[in-house]
Amino acid sequence: YLIKVEEDIGYSQASLVEPWACIEASYDRADIQPHDDIVWVIGGGGPMGQMHIQRTISLAENGKIPALTKLIVSDVSGDRLAAVARRFGESTRKLGAELVTLNPLEGDFDAEMKRVAPDGAAYSIACAQIPDVIRDSLKHLRRYGVCNLFAGIKRGTGQVYLGDIHYDQHTITGNSGSRLADMENVLRMTERGEMDTNASAGAVVGMKACADGVKAVADGSITNKTVLYPQLVDLPLTRLEDLPAIVDFSPAVKSAVEQGKWSKLAEKEMLESLLP
Repeated sequence: YLIKVEEDIGYSQASLVEPWACIEASYDRADIQPHDDIVWVIGGGGPMGQMHIQRTISLAENGKIPALTKLIVSDVSGDRLAAVARRFGESTRKLGAELVTLNPLEGDFDAEMKRVAPDGAAYSIACAQIPDVIRDSLKHLRRYGVCNLFAGIKRGTGQVYLGDIHYDQHTITGNSGSRLADMENVLRMTERGEMDTNASAGAVVGMKACADGVKAVADGSITNKTVLYPQLVDLPLTRLEDLPAIVDFSPAVKSAVEQGKWSKLAEKEMLESLLP
């Protein structure tokens, strides 16, 4: 279970290979196609959901889904949706596409989905863990659409209507975790600069405050991944945006970190600033 890191990448880049391998593995059997114009991330405000959003945007930036016109993100947390809008709104606009955030608990969600995607979504990624929510979402999936079941759904739960899948010609695919080969593939992509695993970093923490980091994951107070640095024993749980208050970054790096963008250079400057 050891994979050799061949190139000089950062600690956080290497550590975030594992969750990104889970993301990539979920598309092995049915990926987003060049003609897919509307992609919907269900329950997309959390850390893994945001990684699916980031992947979709990266595919569009690299010309692999040129038809993309709308990226829909639904979540029951207004705070998470606001964070998604701040983080991905501009990059989506630069693609000539629209980022649409919807809260199922506000207004008439079905009517709003019909307005935003009158013919349904071409590809949906289900990051919500509630089977009924996923089942109901299928009515907003167009004919020939794909539903990627990514959330941790309890085995033996959730109704499946085979006739609907048959006549609507839907593809339902599921994935849980990743294989060693998936991790090695993502690591090599990271080393070649084809994937920025740091895009999912949202906070950092040292060893003494590790429990605070775990609690933040459990209660959802950190909307992206938290990177644990064991060598920084006394580093408190800190969002990237707040890190310049305790780390002496160079001006350019400070500006990026204040915007929540983590990098190998930012990590290097943090370690140089805080290590004895």
